[in-house]
Amino acid sequence: MHRYSACLIVAIAITFVSCSSQEESAAVPSETLVDLLSELHLADSRMLLDAESPDSLRSLILLRHGVTEAELELSLKYLSEHPDELSELYSIIVDRLVEDGS
Repeated sequence: MHRYSACLIVAIAITFVSCSSQEESAAVPSETLVDLLSELHLADSRMLLDAESPDSLRSLILLRHGVTEAELELSLKYLSEHPDELSELYSIIVDRLVEDGS
């Protein structure tokens, strides 16, 4: 079930990645992305379950990690073009989410 959710999240993330032709690079370091995306996925789940969750939760998480929406999009675009790196990153994220949930 957790692997299915992770695959769904990856598919959604890739869908929202910009198709612009910017220089290829990961704007956000992998370690930061693991922390950031783990928190964002938890926040998204929390917002789905709790109608009182603030809409600004995503912005607060990005701010806490010192990452802009544009930097996150650029990193997701880079990762969508490098599926091996994306797979490694999400393997760590899924493990972390499972560990935090137990």
